[in-house]
Amino acid sequence: MVGLYSQMRFKKILIFILIACSEENKEHEIVVSIYPIKLILNEIGINSKVIIDKVVDIHSFEPNIKMLINVQNSCGFIYISENFETWSKNIKAKYKLKLLEKNENPHIWTNPKFILKIIPKIENLLKQCSIDYKKENLEKFKKKLEEIDSINEE
Repeated sequence: MVGLYSQMRFKKILIFILIACSEENKEHEIVVSIYPIKLILNEIGINSKVIIDKVVDIHSFEPNIKMLINVQNSCGFIYISENFETWSKNIKAKYKLKLLEKNENPHIWTNPKFILKIIPKIENLLKQCSIDYKKENLEKFKKKLEEIDSINEE
């Protein structure tokens, strides 16, 4: 029985090492907590990885080891807040960008004004990570958000 336990433990350690070592250099990669943040980055022309799948309940989510390694190997991690993603306080990344303070509405994708407010924070993270992006994409996205906001105000 002890031999079987040792073999299983060895296999788990080996799998962990293989996952950790197989990750390519991701020093210029951005990892985001939820899909709406990825969509914002896509509009700017930045590709990113999402931790929480669209079909997972965000309120009960806990990242697995591979996810934690992906974030740790990335340049930056963008998330909503520790209140919304309680597991995020334990995440280690070179740069972490929290988009909200405690009492703000976590549904950022419903408010164009809020997205406009966080764009400078995202832009700063991209600069810290030395990630190239097209300024004209950013300006087009801002203009689109301003147009949507003006329609909302009418």
